[in-house]
Amino acid sequence: MPTKLTPLKDSSQTFGYCGLEGVGVLVGLGLTERQARVYLSLLKTGCAKARVVAGLAGVPRQEAYVLLLELQRLGLARQNLTFPASYSATPFVEGVRLLLERKTQELTNLTLKANQLTSNPAQTQPPCRPNCA
Repeated sequence: MPTKLTPLKDSSQTFGYCGLEGVGVLVGLGLTERQARVYLSLLKTGCAKARVVAGLAGVPRQEAYVLLLELQRLGLARQNLTFPASYSATPFVEGVRLLLERKTQELTNLTLKANQLTSNPAQTQPPCRPNCA
């Protein structure tokens, strides 16, 4: 007998090691809220069609396809060779590691740019005009 799936927006829904607070953590690591909900829903199902993931995540089915593609590009999901298409999630620990690496690289690049700007203050100050008050 199939299990009844409940939407992720139900605050009592948990994912074992990762409850709904996981959405906030994943958003902090760079995902949108909807990407995070789809990823957690996919983790819960293990392998599912977009329709099932959309229902659990509380997003429209058409949007679920777009979000699943974005998660694939981030390395957090993969499309299985089935018809109709089904999807699987990258394990949670690996997914968080990928997102942390990405965020670390972003911060490193931003730090380098900020250091370049502050090392040469003449570049950041506008030229002096005599008519300025």
